[in-house]
Amino acid sequence: FRSAWFHEKHSRRINIEGEILRGRIDDNNKSNFKARMKVHSSAWLLIVSAPTVAGGSVDAVIDTVVAAAPSQHGAVAPTLFGLSERHLKNNKGGGNANNKNDKGEGNSNKNKNKDKGETGGGSNNNKGGGGRDKTFHYGKVDRGEPDNMPSDWKAAMASMKKNKNIDKGKLSDTCDSGGNKSKGNPLGGNCDTSQRPLESLVIDTTDPEELEALGVNVTDPTTEGVNYEFVNEDDEEPELLETPDDEYGIGNSNGNDDLEQSTRRLLRGNHKVGNEAPGATDAKKQERTRRKLGNSVPTAPIGDFATLACNVDLASASCGTNLFSTLVAAAVGNVVTVPCGACYRYDLPEGDHTIGGLDVVGKLYVPPNHVSALYTPFVFVQGEFEMSDTNPLSIDNESMKIVLTGDADVAFSPADSNANVAGTGTPFNAGTKPFLVAGGKLNIRGWDGGSGPDDVVQSWSPLVEMVEGALPIPTFNATPGQETAPLTPRDRLIPTTVFPEKCPRAVVQHDFESETHMQVWSGGYGNIVHHENGALVGHDLRSTWHGFTLDFTEIAQECPLIDEATYLITVRIKIEHKDHVPGTSLQCEIDGRDCPQLYRRIYHGDGSRDATEQRSIPRGAIGRYGDWFHFATTWQFKVSENELGSNVIGQTFTLERFPLGSKVSMDDFVWELPSEKSFLPQDGGEGTCAEVVINGNAEDNDGGGYHWYPMYSSDPNRFLPLVLEEDDGNGGMNRFYRTKARTYRGHSMRWRPNSDCFVRGYVFTVSHKMRISNFSKGPMTYELRFRGADSDGNIKYPKILICPEIGVVDGWKECSGPLLITEEIASLTDITVEIHFPSDKESTPEFADVDWDDVSIAFTSGPAEGLAVQLDRTSRWGANSEVHITSSTLSYMDSQMAMIDSITPNTGTAILKLTAGIDAVLSEKETPGMGVEVAILTRNLKIEAEYSEGVTTEDQGGYLQILHTPGVAQVIEGVEFNHMGQSDTKNRHPIQLLYTKDVAGTSISRNSIRNTNYGCIWLDGVSKATVSSNVAHNSLGGDCFSVGYEATGNLIVGNLLSYIRENNGFSIKSPENDFIGNVAAGTKGRGFEMSLDWKTYGEDDKSNGNLIGPGGSMRRKAMGIFRDNTAHSSLYQGFRLHHFEQFFTFHNEVDVPIFQNMKAYRNMNHGIYAYNVIAAEWRGGLLSDNQWGINFRVSDRLLLKDYDIVGSSEIFKDHTDTRSQKLCPHSSWDHTGIVMPSALWRLGHTDPGLGIRMRNITLSGFDKEQEWYPKCKSTEPIQIDDHKKDGHFDYVSSTENVNIVDEREPRMFMDGCLAVAKSGATDIVITDVDGSLDPNGAASVGALVSSSSHVTDIFGDLCVDLGKCMAYCPGVCLRGLYLKVEQFGTENWMLKIKNSVNGNEMLIPPTVLVQSTAARSKHYFSDPSAGRRFSVSLPAGIFTAEFLDENGDPAWPTYVEEVWQKEPDCSGFATLGDITILKPNVDCNELIRNGGQDAVLTTDPWLHTMYDYWRDSDLAIGTGLGIDGSDAIVTYMRTDHWDGLGQDIDSRCLDQMKGEYYEFSAWMRVTEQGAQPKSPVDINPNGAVST
Repeated sequence: FRSAWFHEKHSRRINIEGEILRGRIDDNNKSNFKARMKVHSSAWLLIVSAPTVAGGSVDAVIDTVVAAAPSQHGAVAPTLFGLSERHLKNNKGGGNANNKNDKGEGNSNKNKNKDKGETGGGSNNNKGGGGRDKTFHYGKVDRGEPDNMPSDWKAAMASMKKNKNIDKGKLSDTCDSGGNKSKGNPLGGNCDTSQRPLESLVIDTTDPEELEALGVNVTDPTTEGVNYEFVNEDDEEPELLETPDDEYGIGNSNGNDDLEQSTRRLLRGNHKVGNEAPGATDAKKQERTRRKLGNSVPTAPIGDFATLACNVDLASASCGTNLFSTLVAAAVGNVVTVPCGACYRYDLPEGDHTIGGLDVVGKLYVPPNHVSALYTPFVFVQGEFEMSDTNPLSIDNESMKIVLTGDADVAFSPADSNANVAGTGTPFNAGTKPFLVAGGKLNIRGWDGGSGPDDVVQSWSPLVEMVEGALPIPTFNATPGQETAPLTPRDRLIPTTVFPEKCPRAVVQHDFESETHMQVWSGGYGNIVHHENGALVGHDLRSTWHGFTLDFTEIAQECPLIDEATYLITVRIKIEHKDHVPGTSLQCEIDGRDCPQLYRRIYHGDGSRDATEQRSIPRGAIGRYGDWFHFATTWQFKVSENELGSNVIGQTFTLERFPLGSKVSMDDFVWELPSEKSFLPQDGGEGTCAEVVINGNAEDNDGGGYHWYPMYSSDPNRFLPLVLEEDDGNGGMNRFYRTKARTYRGHSMRWRPNSDCFVRGYVFTVSHKMRISNFSKGPMTYELRFRGADSDGNIKYPKILICPEIGVVDGWKECSGPLLITEEIASLTDITVEIHFPSDKESTPEFADVDWDDVSIAFTSGPAEGLAVQLDRTSRWGANSEVHITSSTLSYMDSQMAMIDSITPNTGTAILKLTAGIDAVLSEKETPGMGVEVAILTRNLKIEAEYSEGVTTEDQGGYLQILHTPGVAQVIEGVEFNHMGQSDTKNRHPIQLLYTKDVAGTSISRNSIRNTNYGCIWLDGVSKATVSSNVAHNSLGGDCFSVGYEATGNLIVGNLLSYIRENNGFSIKSPENDFIGNVAAGTKGRGFEMSLDWKTYGEDDKSNGNLIGPGGSMRRKAMGIFRDNTAHSSLYQGFRLHHFEQFFTFHNEVDVPIFQNMKAYRNMNHGIYAYNVIAAEWRGGLLSDNQWGINFRVSDRLLLKDYDIVGSSEIFKDHTDTRSQKLCPHSSWDHTGIVMPSALWRLGHTDPGLGIRMRNITLSGFDKEQEWYPKCKSTEPIQIDDHKKDGHFDYVSSTENVNIVDEREPRMFMDGCLAVAKSGATDIVITDVDGSLDPNGAASVGALVSSSSHVTDIFGDLCVDLGKCMAYCPGVCLRGLYLKVEQFGTENWMLKIKNSVNGNEMLIPPTVLVQSTAARSKHYFSDPSAGRRFSVSLPAGIFTAEFLDENGDPAWPTYVEEVWQKEPDCSGFATLGDITILKPNVDCNELIRNGGQDAVLTTDPWLHTMYDYWRDSDLAIGTGLGIDGSDAIVTYMRTDHWDGLGQDIDSRCLDQMKGEYYEFSAWMRVTEQGAQPKSPVDINPNGAVST
């Protein structure tokens, strides 16, 4: 028949990613593929993510191949465009994805098999066990094209290879990033390739594992923002995976650079370096990189190695008589083999010894503390290897050293009873520089000690405090012209007594209080000066050379001037003029012209030309008419024939070039050598460098208090520093410095500090007060910086203080911060201090006048010549050993190295005196619980790879591997591993336990792992090992400490990782281990990366056909102990916790992940970042000085308890003030303590349904960041994240005993306005269980809510407005519910809630799910699962709810679905029955709306079941396509048999017409796809279901 109407609601769909594989089915998989897909063994298989037009999913393509007959070439030639889907009705083999009645091991989206067994060899959405994943079907592929490939296929492949991304190993953009995502199914629909020809497909000939290594995701689906629907309660939760753009933590949806790219630019100087890909440290990419590594044999096929049968009596064998030297001699440079069943004592003497290899089949015993160095290309241990050391750890006590050499691969041959373990027993390739244990045992004890969680002997200690050295004593220079000390005046040449007396320091000091100085002063060139009222006065000056002339000829003859010495001249002047009002500017101040000057003339007796020299009063120093002002300058004299020689007969100073007609008065002329108060203290004590700035407060300067020396001007021709005074407001006067008439941002007062005080490691405090005036362009930031020359003569400008904005209205504003003397600063010469305004606000012609006061660079601490550490941790530490000090900043690169000179026990501490000082760091004394760590790196026993600086590459290190040796306890303690690991080969790490299984009693402890090429310690397929108190430093390559998928029951305790230069510190794939007291103290990635996979990768990274595998989902395994772990100084997150779904295994609130006493501080991004963590608890912890404290995304039912969360501490701000890396480096970054979702992520009836409980939390340090870090976008203790759903807050959350320390008024808890911008949520409700957030402190319970009228109006005047779109409602307990209605025509409706008791009302606006693109919104609008929601939170009471249309009239939205949120953590909330929904009457004669009887103007209110949001499939108006040319509703671009249309029925009619009958009639036509009209398609209602 050709007309039918059907509507089938589905519960799930699948999403297959847009990734392409091409390859031939390998004969090894022939039977498997025949059983599942019936593909010929030589057939070519093309697997496409989605059809280009009217095709099916990937499964359809496979089924098409299954159903087609092979061509003469043995290959199937499918139609590449327009592939159709076939459903096999009764496949009894391993079924494929769309098998209708699958009886085999496969599964399908319509699978009737409810077996809860593991996922079968097919794919896609088994509703039994494990059927949660979307997988990519693939065949085993080879690397070439067959000779018999059909020509049309070759042409297709050639077309594909045109893709520009092929040679880069990238996928084309055939799918949107997340796949098709929908509410009905988290795995979405099929990606659209309909608009893309073959050029958009990528062909890759590698197998799936290698594809993943290249960045191609062949197994992992992605989805976001979905609701889950279940057929029954027993169905597994569908897989939840994050969206790619949300991978890095802040969910940038506004087009900003992702977080890690931004951070990377910070690290590298705000520019991109090389070809590093975004998110290069992402965990999945690291894992792919690990799987990419080649050049090593697969280890899974190798069996387990057992203790050799010939060694059964080895424990009783004597080691005294058999000497290792005899074996070496017999080997004659070849491999030395320790025979089975025998024990040999190592007796080679001190020095270097080279052999051709070492194969320990029996036992090799190295006596304690034996000193020797053995160079060998490999060490194989099939028997037992023992060595030990008991001496203090010191370079002086180095004992046994094994150096792995060579670059040639070596073969391992299992001996005796293990001969057939490795397949046929033939040797397998062990690569280069192996230390391989296979069936043998290591007993290496270089540092004995406990290894349990409570008795670990630590190899590192927190820094208790720094032990400072003595302050430096600078040298002083009395050389004239370079003075850093006051000069001594010369002896008087004309003695007044028998003995000559010293000349005074002041050459001239005239105050003109009397006329006694008139004999040396005149008016110059005929001008007459007068003595009036204690001043020298010149009237009505008629010439520019008229002024005041001092003849100092006799003065200089009697007291000779000092050659090249700096003399200070200070003059007090007043200029008056009858034509100028007092207070007006001189021409000199206006434009710098006609400025007065101090002019020196030298008269010669031989008739030679007179010499002259002058100092002008610059425009920045001139006073105004009628005002007294000081002019200060410096002068140097040269003892030469022309200046101070016998030929000189006269010398004068003239103050001249005053405005003509002016009256000039002069008071106080002082000409002097600088006194001791212009220099640092000269007593030679430690106080000399206590304050480096001289006369910083301007209160007691030379020149009668008004000379600026030793300050000076950066441009003395334009301005000079002025010493001014003003009323201090307390009845006294305050002096300060002023610079005006600046014409450049760098113009400032400067000074030259004594650089001898700046020793590396010293810390000073830089402080001053500043005020700006005469500036109209708003506030400006500024900085203080040094200017000095490095050893190459290059000028450097290290910043020493960065200050917040200052404006004219601020008046005096203080700025201070610490100054750490770095190696760069300590090396500079000719240092000056200057101010610089980097703001572009200053420009010609307007530059601010700047006042300075109380300028100081005062000694604070340092250098750390000694370190106080915990005494009980230093029992083996010795002098002349190397220690590592971790970073106390945001940067992992700020760690340091030092050598111990001596160790002195103290009360509870040990004082480590260092051979050289280090930079100041933060200790436990300054920052309790957050002091840096001090780790000893030296060990007496060493295993290292041969290394040559600049020659050896990262793939040439050695490796130690314990391979397939179950049941043997290994001991590796106290060994220094150096230059180990290989970057290009899988399973080549400094230390690795590789599928050793149960090794109870194994201890990998107190080792030092340094300068590695790939990782540090890796645990794969091992259980019951203890890894404790190891120290790793300077690691490259993969993650440093890796715990693989099948590592279980291990104890990882007390390990310290620092300066991890690539990737993460701890990478944890298996939660079934205990992590206690570990520290990641500086990583380029994350400190702890715990990203749990949805499947288990086995050995060689196999996962049972890329399905979940025998190990199941890692996410749903029970987590072990995670306690007392710390992460600081990470480039990204301290802790990154992804995908903890243990709740879905146990379904209770007891067996949940618990994170105890976590500490995360000084991390560039997040302290803790949690994604998809369900029903987890954080109990006890400290977060401080992270950009974001703790961020929860798409995570439900959380507990955060007993936490101290500090945004920014002042001591850390000061510590990093002048460093390049500090908090808030980007203006787009906010600074937040707790970031929480606005919406629940999982909405199934078995899901937790709760948000976060916050208990006993203190949040502080978020109220000054705009001042401390002006780039901060915002600073809040708690904030909502930016993941948007429908703008409704349903994240049921509560607080109890939450203390917000915030000095802002009003106290800020959350910025609700910002929450609206981020998430759209205008109805936030957070229950305050104990009323601790009540601003009035009176409530015993309450709610923190949005201040929106649709939240608070129902309470009348009860709620208190808190500002920032938030309010507090005391005494209420609110429970949320929402009414879901049809979305058509309800966008402008309101829901009126009325309290039937007091009459209070409020109007609720609707919300609808936000879609990421306009195309998705268009489709979603007709989605049957899409509804508009009216949400309200109410206390217990009697309420009515009534819908009002856009005109305010009562209305009914077709249907109403009433959904209540979980009960809050308080009593007195609304419950079912408290609210009555009012319904208007309705006429129910016709149920169908817009049925096509009339002209069809819109598709409303028709719905569709086509969820493919990326495909152009939807409903449309079919103009003229109906019966007799009428209009019709068209469904186009259908892709599945369930795709159809329908509409909601008025629910009132279902009640009103109960028991009545309706007749349904409709005309329907099914046509070919494409532009209509098309020909009808015949449908066989009895045939198989097809598209």
